[in-house]
Amino acid sequence: MVARLSLADATVNELAEPYEVSVQAVSKHLKVLEDSGLVTRTRDAQRRPVHLKTMCSIMTKWIWTISTPGRRTLPTPRRRSR
Repeated sequence: MVARLSLADATVNELAEPYEVSVQAVSKHLKVLEDSGLVTRTRDAQRRPVHLKTMCSIMTKWIWTISTPGRRTLPTPRRRSR
């Protein structure tokens, strides 16, 4: 679900769709992510999209990239300036 949210905001129904779990189970999972500060829920008319917070989104995209089969190279870590 976190990887899916790194691509775009989604509703609980959209997140539950590819899995064989109930909407209630997904909602409970999202509550844990929300309580930990990783996601927020907003209200857009009748939709209630879930949004992955920016830093978590960046990290998830990076993890997704390096864990993708067939990749040619790993990203080079940046050195911290002192």
